[in-house]
Amino acid sequence: MALFVACGLFAGCGSSTSSPTTTATTKPAPTTTLSPAELAVLEPKLLTVAEFPAGWTLDSAPNAASTKNTPTCVADVVLAKGSDHRVDAVFLGPKSEPTAALQTVGSFAPGRGAKSASALRASFASCNGRTLTQAGQSARLTVSPISMPTLGDAGFASKMDIANNGQHAYLDVFFGVKGAYGTSVSWRSGSSSTTLFEQMVAKAMAKL
Repeated sequence: MALFVACGLFAGCGSSTSSPTTTATTKPAPTTTLSPAELAVLEPKLLTVAEFPAGWTLDSAPNAASTKNTPTCVADVVLAKGSDHRVDAVFLGPKSEPTAALQTVGSFAPGRGAKSASALRASFASCNGRTLTQAGQSARLTVSPISMPTLGDAGFASKMDIANNGQHAYLDVFFGVKGAYGTSVSWRSGSSSTTLFEQMVAKAMAKL
């Protein structure tokens, strides 16, 4: 599933001459082989389909969480960059509401989680004002903070507005740290509302 291919969110992205531009990364997501003991610790911290509203499903495709063709500023958050080990899950909204969510849970060395939160915030913000170009199609990116109650020890929430020819799609991201663990929630939607996103973020943090 191409969760974060911006132009895939539009019915025909057109060309754009806006600058500066950022090209999508073609590097596959790094993989981490976890021991059964590590999986036993991290997997229970992931959200489950039962915690989503009715109609949501789990995307079990092998490449569901791939960051191929994803801007680095987004991939860093999705991969919980800085974590030592991680697990992830992708959830799909009802067909009537083309929404998708990707959650990653990672473990961090002492003190590294908060530093990663700061670095990931800066990385995601670096895409503000840029033009994402993929396969000859372009979309303008605007990043702004999302005001949310403080959750955990450190973290941030931001919205990316992906615009092309008057059409808009949105990518809401959250990264939070609690103790030795951190979680990212990346939420793709055609709506600018953050209500359900914020509800699921609260559930995700409660499981750390």
